[in-house]
Amino acid sequence: MWLAFSEYHIDSIHRAKYMSWAEKMTGRYPSLQIYEGTDQPGLFVEVWEGMEHSAFQALKSYRLEETGEGDADLLEMKQWLAQGKERIHMWHFHKAK
Repeated sequence: MWLAFSEYHIDSIHRAKYMSWAEKMTGRYPSLQIYEGTDQPGLFVEVWEGMEHSAFQALKSYRLEETGEGDADLLEMKQWLAQGKERIHMWHFHKAK
């Protein structure tokens, strides 16, 4: 079992656009869930269930360095980030054994 997380802060003036984007992405990717910080509005975490490490590495490179191939819609949200792409944090986890 693998989980991948992406965490970032969306500028409040772009919230409506982001929420529309989030709905589109969760519809396109059944393994994706998006959560917002209860105590930190605008702080979002994407949870990707079952994402293998190689797929995570490709997604991370695509989102942070914009290298390789990927779904261009996944980059759309970067324009709404409160502090630029350097503020996207990404992690990959496997089930502890």
